[in-house]
Amino acid sequence: MEDGILGDSIRFCVNQLVFAHQYVFPCTVATMCGVLFKEFSVFLQRFHEHLQDQCLPLSRNTVISAMKLYSSLYELAHELRNATSLICFVLLSCQLSIMYCSIAVFVLAKTENISIPQICENCLVIALVPASILVIVSCASKIGLQHQKIEISLSLLRSKLNL
Repeated sequence: MEDGILGDSIRFCVNQLVFAHQYVFPCTVATMCGVLFKEFSVFLQRFHEHLQDQCLPLSRNTVISAMKLYSSLYELAHELRNATSLICFVLLSCQLSIMYCSIAVFVLAKTENISIPQICENCLVIALVPASILVIVSCASKIGLQHQKIEISLSLLRSKLNL
């Protein structure tokens, strides 16, 4: 009786560790990267709104300070990209390999050998892996979009200053 309980406990612990390693950890990293990208893009959006709210008369000092702040934000964006690009690449590789293995097990196994928990797990993986990748990509792409908007606003401010 004790061996059965001990064996079941060990299997339960191993299953929880495997589940955490395969699904929870990558999804947590994806969430953290997505939140980091989203918050930085919101910060850039607020800076862009501040640039658009600049009222006339413009002073050269105001435009120069905005350009200095923009260059600092641009450097910060590159540092963020450098810090997270390897993490996102490993996450993407991990998530895609997990999804590939789940699909392969689901396709290659005979239908009578597939249990209900395996079906639920495979459906969860097939649904969550692409979703987490799409969220990271969409949040990261907003940074580039805000960068372009800020450049346009700064160009308009410079042209107003020169007139």
